[in-house]
Amino acid sequence: MLFTVLGGWRPGLIEQHTYKLAESAIPGTSTYTLRGMLRNGERVLEVEVETHRIMTLGGQQGKLDSKSFIWMQSVTFDLLESRLTTTLNGVEASYLHATRKGTTIEVYQKLRGSPVDIRTVQAPGVAIDENALNFFLERMAWAPGKVVEWQRYSPTQSRLIPNKASLEKSEKDKLRVRVETDIGPSLYDIRPGKDPAVLRIEAAGTEQMHLVEPN
Repeated sequence: MLFTVLGGWRPGLIEQHTYKLAESAIPGTSTYTLRGMLRNGERVLEVEVETHRIMTLGGQQGKLDSKSFIWMQSVTFDLLESRLTTTLNGVEASYLHATRKGTTIEVYQKLRGSPVDIRTVQAPGVAIDENALNFFLERMAWAPGKVVEWQRYSPTQSRLIPNKASLEKSEKDKLRVRVETDIGPSLYDIRPGKDPAVLRIEAAGTEQMHLVEPN
């Protein structure tokens, strides 16, 4: 199970990767940035995710953008706080703020035109935000027979999802990791080594995203 020390903390920029999203109806890109920082005197990791997509409705195009920040414990990747803002054509469409409070995560959500929704998610163990998952997976020391289990936190669903992962295939310059959840498996192609990165994600035989920055 978890946890070897994921480590690698240092102040400032640690990694940045841009992915092309494969959903043909809503094409776009997502850029994932990992930083080390001090927060309330504690060493934490910050993940910033910026997504830009184009929607076509009734022959007209709209810009759907989102930006999220996740702050997490620097060794276990346990969620401390996250903020997610989504805009449609530059106008805020939704705002979501999650904060860990002891063994729970308190979620504040506001959708445009709707009242504020506040709810609580039970999280007695480590909860890893799904937007931090790529950085988490590429840091594991994968080996045949090794199984890693954790609870994935979904900010939009506001629930914890049990995850289990294992090495499915190993090549000199690429690892294939199988991640299983209650909604089915996903395959992550990972570049190992000194500059690790998730290269491609596939679910139900369909590509979800792939790395577009130079290797």
